[in-house]
Amino acid sequence: MTTLAYWAVFVVGWIGARDERDGHARPLWPLNPWALATWVVVAVPTILQVTVWPGLFDAGMRRAAAVEDGQVWRLVTSMTLQDGWRSGAVFNLAFLAVTVVVCGPVLAGWRFPAVFVVGGILANVATIVTHGPDGAGNSMATMVTVVVSALLVRASPRPEQAAGTTVEGRDGKPGGVVRRGPGEDAEQSRATEEARGGAQDGSRSGAAAAVARWLPLGVVVVAAALLVVGADEHGWAVVIGLALGAALVMGSRRSPTE
Repeated sequence: MTTLAYWAVFVVGWIGARDERDGHARPLWPLNPWALATWVVVAVPTILQVTVWPGLFDAGMRRAAAVEDGQVWRLVTSMTLQDGWRSGAVFNLAFLAVTVVVCGPVLAGWRFPAVFVVGGILANVATIVTHGPDGAGNSMATMVTVVVSALLVRASPRPEQAAGTTVEGRDGKPGGVVRRGPGEDAEQSRATEEARGGAQDGSRSGAAAAVARWLPLGVVVVAAALLVVGADEHGWAVVIGLALGAALVMGSRRSPTE
């Protein structure tokens, strides 16, 4: 179940981070150079650890006792090492690479490494506070980045909402409740019924769009609950991603004058 929850967070999160509000997703190329640099910074120590310098793991892993003694830098260095060693390195670097491609356009520029580092630090702190295991890896930081990206895309105001667009009827006229007058002829009556039908169609399509819009986040929330209940530290990473993403969304909605 834990493995399934991991996959759900990543795959559904990537889907949620693809912005297709205007019918066209954000282009994935060229890559966000800051996001690519993040991958390199994580990959180099990881590759050294699993090949020629295994001592890096003990020197930089997340160890609660060491952090409490003042070695707070382990909250950062542990994100560049892997407690799963070679298999963990392959998995975590591959998933971070996909995240760089998919989420790099959403978290443009320096925002990608900022969310990655801040999210990873908070997840490490949460792991220590909740008496989670010592270890290392970038998976929690990557999860935070994916969840924040998905939330930014799915919770951001739609262009049609910002513009105050109305739902159109079947004939292109604004749909709504149209009352029949006593003197309406048959043609006017048909137009009235078409307008009503258009409004109903618009309501149904709007409901379907809302479900499609929020479904990825719903799956992520369920996965987070399963991980937290199962005492898996990655669950807190997802919760932190949801909280951080919500804070960024609310901040983006504030007007400059506020």
